[in-house]
Amino acid sequence: MITRQNTYATAQSKPAPRLPGLDILRLGAALLVVVYHYAFRGGLNGEFLSFSLVQPGSWIQYFYFGVQLFFIISGFVILWSAENKNWLDFGIARILRLWPAYVICVSISAAVFVWAGNPLFETSIWHWLTNLTFFAPAFGQTFMDGVYWTIVLELIFYFWVMVALWTKLLPRFTHELCLGWMFIIAANEFWLQSGVLEKLLITRYGVWFIIGILMYSLWSRGKSATTGLLLTTAIAMSMIMAVVEHMGTAADYGYAVEFLRPIIANCVVIGLAAVTIALGNRIPGGKLAYVFGGLTYPLYLIHQNAGYIMINELKQSMGDMQSVIVTIAAMLFVSALIFLLWERPIGRALKGIVGNVRSWISNIQWTRVTNAA
Repeated sequence: MITRQNTYATAQSKPAPRLPGLDILRLGAALLVVVYHYAFRGGLNGEFLSFSLVQPGSWIQYFYFGVQLFFIISGFVILWSAENKNWLDFGIARILRLWPAYVICVSISAAVFVWAGNPLFETSIWHWLTNLTFFAPAFGQTFMDGVYWTIVLELIFYFWVMVALWTKLLPRFTHELCLGWMFIIAANEFWLQSGVLEKLLITRYGVWFIIGILMYSLWSRGKSATTGLLLTTAIAMSMIMAVVEHMGTAADYGYAVEFLRPIIANCVVIGLAAVTIALGNRIPGGKLAYVFGGLTYPLYLIHQNAGYIMINELKQSMGDMQSVIVTIAAMLFVSALIFLLWERPIGRALKGIVGNVRSWISNIQWTRVTNAA
């Protein structure tokens, strides 16, 4: 049973600020996506790489389910982080978490594009500036890196969590919100097929966020028939959506449609999340797990297009597999540097600035109230 009580020595223990296993799992999810891009997607039809380590039909073809694993983890962690926060504090915390690493990763990718001069990866000052907003397509520009669309989905999810906090629907009506969201997902994906609803309410991928939310509800509140029924329903829906997503990907990239393998891949990522949460602090962590979790976000942001460029350059002097391995190692190293030397200090500085500004505003308001009295 996935419960917080099983994770700690006593029921009275305060929850830890993070679960080490989730940090490790987050890195694992990122590496699944990295291997998917480098070993399969990049070389598919020779689009970005001159070779492919595996052919369609390999299990690596389904490593993109690392993205769905990210969404499950996000649903769990975001509901946890929203506890005892108002909507404004939650929103500020999320932006301060995402933006510092995002800025440097967008800039690194842009610099690599300029250096490489590859017509497949062009950029400009305007392209760079619009990407700093998270929403480059709103300005008629492409994302600096192909994975950025998932960051937009995360931001939309954060927005709705903020709305739910503002209206006091969270955490009291968590189950009702999940049920309503599942109804909207089913209605849109199998009947309405509205592009607007798909984007605004994340109907294509929302079920994986819901699974994470309900896993958090089960872990934090204990066993519940309602939670169990909703979680079972969400998992069943995710199996259908896994096949739907696979069919769309197969149509886009021109390989054969399968039905069993995407379901198995989906079961694996859900199982990994459930086991990791259930084990809780019994998974050894410490500072190393913290760094693993921290470098995951930069790794995810910079690996794809810059990685393709690096692999193509290395391919001229070494074998296919060696160029991929060296690139993965380099991306991990650079991501760790970004986290330790940029994201952490910049994040702390921004938190300090925001805290000082809010204290200053509170003091002004208190002074006005005092003077009026």
